[in-house]
Amino acid sequence: MKRLAPFMGLMLLCLLAPWNAARADGTWANCVTKFQEPSTPYGYYQFIGGATTHLGRDVAIGEPFGPWLTSLAPAAWVCTGVPGQLNLDFQMGVQAYGPYVREAMIQHEGMSFGSYLTNNARVNYIGRWRFSINGQMSDWIALTETAGIYKTPPLIPMRRSDTSPFDVTIETQIKLVRRSDLLIPSGSALIVFDPFYLRHYQTRAAMTSLGGNYRITQVPANAVFVLTGGTCTTPDVNVELPPATVSAFNGVGSSTSLKPFELRVENCPSGMRSIGYSFAPTTKVVDTVNGVVAVAANSTATGVGVQFLHPGNTPLQFGPLYSLDAYNTAVGGTYVVPMSAGLFQTDARVTPGTVNSAITFTMTYR
Repeated sequence: MKRLAPFMGLMLLCLLAPWNAARADGTWANCVTKFQEPSTPYGYYQFIGGATTHLGRDVAIGEPFGPWLTSLAPAAWVCTGVPGQLNLDFQMGVQAYGPYVREAMIQHEGMSFGSYLTNNARVNYIGRWRFSINGQMSDWIALTETAGIYKTPPLIPMRRSDTSPFDVTIETQIKLVRRSDLLIPSGSALIVFDPFYLRHYQTRAAMTSLGGNYRITQVPANAVFVLTGGTCTTPDVNVELPPATVSAFNGVGSSTSLKPFELRVENCPSGMRSIGYSFAPTTKVVDTVNGVVAVAANSTATGVGVQFLHPGNTPLQFGPLYSLDAYNTAVGGTYVVPMSAGLFQTDARVTPGTVNSAITFTMTYR
């Protein structure tokens, strides 16, 4: 923790499926797997890779961390209208399930997700997917089902008047979840695992058509690395308030000698989901609404306290966690929080003298 002065600042599994040759299937739209890697026999895979995610020091067990990691198949299937089934209304979408054990259900970003085991006992994952059919994009769908049970999302209305081709695009994302008190060793690469199985799905009235040409999202070995233990640098902050006269105060609640200063948060690592900070007084809080703390025992002035203001000149709250909103998980970097401190009249009578006080701030990394 860092001590602010006049306040002085104180801181502080891979599931391998048998390979199937591409084939057309579907009742109202015939869909053929579009190989992402035509040179390999495992063309139904789409991959997540080339990513580093940061497990922050303060991430709780069961809490997601790091950014969403993405796999995109621009044309997972290429489909055509079926002769004899043209000019019929039907619906189409992409179903998915997680092939691993679902250990829990968790809330994240306003959605309910299944938290699934991976091949690393210290991390789980959550997942979501969306799809585009003939240029129509779905919303994100949370992965919630257990192994072998496909989840059916809201479907896209379709009607084909000819046999011209159209693409079905799939975008899948995963985010890691802390599972254990033990941190995964910093710099560890995840073992290969397959977080998604997906298939196209069609329905008309009471009839359904299940795609046989499925897609698999895979995290290859040594493609995703987890870093742990990174923190930002937070220099001490010393603030010298301008001199004030007793006549500058005109009653309880008046203030003077306001001095801007900066709280610097430097050299933050990339890859964390969020960074936060909170404040605590080292003396009594005398006015919670206005962010005023009592002067230290070595002060000689009376009738005043020290007021702290957050950006926008809003009174500082002690205890709640503030978010470092400017933090960019992709690049990390250095950030500045503009603040102010000043004198605040707390009693009817003010006597001259020296004023000293301090608050502490603590960084939180997730």
